[in-house]
Amino acid sequence: MTNIKHFREVFKADEEIPESLKIKKQIILAATIPANIGTVILSVINVNMATTAVLLSTILLSAGLLIVNSMVLIDLLGQNKELEDERNHYFDKSTIDELTQLKNRRDFMDTFKRYLSNYRQTDHFLCIAVIDIDFFKNYNDYYGHIAGDECLVKLGNVLKELQESMKVYSARLGGEEFALLWFEEESKNVEKNALQIKQKIDELKIPHEKSEVSTYVTVSIGIYITECSVQKNNINELLNSADRALYEAKKNGRNQIVIDT
Repeated sequence: MTNIKHFREVFKADEEIPESLKIKKQIILAATIPANIGTVILSVINVNMATTAVLLSTILLSAGLLIVNSMVLIDLLGQNKELEDERNHYFDKSTIDELTQLKNRRDFMDTFKRYLSNYRQTDHFLCIAVIDIDFFKNYNDYYGHIAGDECLVKLGNVLKELQESMKVYSARLGGEEFALLWFEEESKNVEKNALQIKQKIDELKIPHEKSEVSTYVTVSIGIYITECSVQKNNINELLNSADRALYEAKKNGRNQIVIDT
């Protein structure tokens, strides 16, 4: 078959070709182009388009997976946040006294342990106070349990205020018994602050006609003081020491404070 190269050799340059033959040359050259060249070009284009389509599909698929994964991650993070909030909610409920909204005995014991551990290297004094409402059974029997609950709530509110003003940790141990924890740099300050705590409670002026020591609700307070640096400190022993001081306050006539060291 005659090809393009052959005609280039024959005609060499346009200026050597008579004008009448130039059109023939173009026709001949066109005729020598393989008949399937269009198919080849289209095939190349189709291949390139197919490759591009695959590439685009891959990119879009990857982007889609990225979006889906992001949405799944966001959803999981949201679920984790909800679970965390729910866990904290139930944890808070497990450490709060439902009636007074003070901390409960469980939290008191945990805080007690933490205080002893964190402040063992200091020369501060840790004060453990146990408070008991005087003749509270008589109060409940005479005024009713609803009034008794209101009395506990009012006393709890006073103790919550002390948390802010005196940096005192307070909790309800159960029934009419409460507990306080606080630190003093000097042991001589304990009595002054204990009297201030009792005065705040006395100022409530809650009537108590069945009390044997006052016409108002009063409390007895037992306090034990220990040096934080004492290595032999034991929570149960310290709490028992505060309980013994409370027992002394009750035995001596109630409505008073007994401090032991």
